[in-house]
This record gives sequence, C-alpha cells and structure tokens, in this order.
Amino acid sequence: MQANADLTNPSTQLLMMFFAAQGYAVVATDFLGYAQSSYPHHPYTHALTEASSIIDSIRAAREAGPALGLKLNNKVMLSGYSQGGQASMATQREIEQASTREFDVVAAADLAGPYNISGALVGGAKNPINGVQSIVPFQIASYQKIFSNAYAATSDVFQPAYAGFIADLFPTLLPTATVNEMLPGGTPAQAQAAMFQAAYITGLGNNPNNAVVLDGAKQNTLDWSPIAPITLCGSSGDPTVNFAINAQTAYSGFISCGLTNVSIHDVDDEIQAKYSNILDPTTYNLAYHGLLEPPFCLQVAQQFFNRYR
Repeated sequence: MQANADLTNPSTQLLMMFFAAQGYAVVATDFLGYAQSSYPHHPYTHALTEASSIIDSIRAAREAGPALGLKLNNKVMLSGYSQGGQASMATQREIEQASTREFDVVAAADLAGPYNISGALVGGAKNPINGVQSIVPFQIASYQKIFSNAYAATSDVFQPAYAGFIADLFPTLLPTATVNEMLPGGTPAQAQAAMFQAAYITGLGNNPNNAVVLDGAKQNTLDWSPIAPITLCGSSGDPTVNFAINAQTAYSGFISCGLTNVSIHDVDDEIQAKYSNILDPTTYNLAYHGLLEPPFCLQVAQQFFNRYR
C-alpha cells in the first residue's frame, strides 16, 4: 500500500541496495491510483491492471535509458514483494502469452505474493491474517469498484462504525498512526469480528459462489505454464500472506504440469535464527511480513537473477 517510485520508501531503498547498487537497471512501478496517477481508485490485487502498469513502466524506462546514458542489454527480470509478487507473476504471464515478443523475460522472482487470491480470501475468513482490518477491506472495496458485485451496501459487509468510510480509505496519505487509530486493534480474530458483519465472514469462508471469492479467482496466477525460470520465495511463518495457500499452491501447480524451471524457498528458519531471540513476540509478529521477511527474499531474488544477467 505504498508508492514504489519514491526514493524515501524503505522498500524502494532495498531495491536500490540489492539491485541498482549491483549494476541492475531498476524500474520501480507505481500502480493505478497511486502517486501522480489520476485514476479514481487503486484496483488492488487486480492482475490485469497491475501487469499493464508494470509493462508500461518497462517501456518508459527503455525509452528513457539512452537519455540517461544507460546501456541496457534488453534482458527483463521481474520481481515484486507481497502484492508486488502477484503483480510480477501476472506480468510474466501477460508478456509470455502475448502474440508479440516485445520483451525478453529471462527470469522472475515472485516474493511473498498472494498468487491464490480466492484461496487466501477463504482461508483468511476462517483464520484471520495480520492486517485483516486493512488488507481485506481494501480488497473487497476494490472489487466492488471494479466489478460492482461485492456488496449492495457497505453495511452488508462492515460494522456500523466502519461502514461509512472504510470503502474509500485506501490507499491513503494519512500517517500510519492516524490510520491505526481509525481501525480496530487486538488480535486478527478480534479485529475481524469488530470490523466485519459475522454473516458476511461466514459467507466469505463457506460460500463458493461468494462474489468476492469469484472475483478473486479471476486474479489468481496459478493455472499457466511460465516459459522463463521462476523462483518463489516466502515464509511458512508469515502471518499475513499464507505460504501454504499461496506459494506452495502455485509451486505445486507448476510442478504438476511437468515444469522444471520453477523453484521455491522458505526463509522462515533464517528469520527465526536472526530475530526470534532479540524481538519480543508481539513486535516479531507485527514486523514479520513488512520488515523482517523482505531482505531475505530479496537476497534469494538477487542470487537467482545473477544467474541470468
């Protein structure tokens, strides 16, 4: 939920450290609805617009290269973290399935991404994730704006204290502390119960014809055969993006199709070894997906890309 094309963004600084400083030309893409985009909303976890935005940014970088004195070898490597992981996989699929060969994609590293959107929605309804009070409303409201079928009224989904503003809250320029004050706290289960109508959560978790689940299924990046090599990185300890539902499901699907160009990495052991004894359990849990996991997966991506540069 951040703008990537911002040199003060910690996530962008990691890209500079792991890739730009090592001689890669890094293209950090902002999606529709962010930064200077005039789009009226952000189509959150919407595969087609994510892929389109990334493809356009690669084109822009390729055009800008000569003026910046860059000598590009035209090899394209795709990567993203969290929502960006789903976006990078959707982009590879879009490029490889296009009739043209505009881009030479040689490798992709998809990191801690929700590749199984529909499965994650169902699983999260039954076992709430960290960030349920922001990620799930953002997703539901986004699909309502795209498909107009997620709900008839926000009060069908959200408790009265949140129904009046939550559908238009994200993305936001408000400080994190201000947003946190607006949203319920407690454990993920407590936050889910405070924010959502119980009947809606029951339907999300148990009704296979739930409109949001069906909308999410259209965004899944599971059933295709990548041409360029892919590595998936994530963590079985991630409390926000479930490793088994997403990375493991995607990997198993690729392997079942006979693909041999896909690998998977679980970095939970490394994260535990470095942080579990120096951070208290609450801090460790809250920081896991957004702060602790990214450097380990970026290191996996860098080592993978070095084989194809």
